Amino acid sequence: VIYSEDAEVISIKNCLFKNNAPIDSYKKSNVGMFYHEDMKILYIQNCSFIRNKNNFAGVLHLRKLQYIFCIKLYCSANLGLESYTILSILRAGSVFLLSSLFIRNEYSGAIRVIDALMVTVQNSVFVKNMGTNGGAVFVTNGELCLLQNSTFLNNSASMAGGAVYIKEIKTFKQLNCKMFYNKIKSDGAGLYSYRTNHIIIFN
Repeated sequence: VIYSEDAEVISIKNCLFKNNAPIDSYKKSNVGMFYHEDMKILYIQNCSFIRNKNNFAGVLHLRKLQYIFCIKLYCSANLGLESYTILSILRAGSVFLLSSLFIRNEYSGAIRVIDALMVTVQNSVFVKNMGTNGGAVFVTNGELCLLQNSTFLNNSASMAGGAVYIKEIKTFKQLNCKMFYNKIKSDGAGLYSYRTNHIIIFN
């Protein structure tokens, strides 16, 4: 639907993305319904993603961005394939997810971030998302991950981290978050952390 590379700034506001799917879900050349790479700033606000089908790169697939701002997103009933989520981010500077709702996104969870210096999730709600590791949020290889004023309810993972999966992050902060009835088959129904240097949790 939207594909861009080597742009300075892209701003997307007040849009609805519904019932989109690749022609061949298992063809790896399908790089995502919403793909951005090698740019400075991506700003997404007041957008809804409903019943889209992910392929091998996720519905929102973002690579090599300096700043990502996702504000007031509504993501519901999106279907994942392989290890990609509704929001898949690879190699970024700073990621800000603010005041958003993720509900009933299946198979690969809601958010997957790999190799970002800083990830901030604030004032957001995650309900009944399903994934392999991290039913709602998966973050690995970074300096700082901050979860603040957010709610995780009835998310589930087939392996570890029913709500949140954190791996190889220097500092993880969870401030004023609520976790209820999240489920796993392995370790960490609410939060699973591996090789994290500093963990700070305040409620």
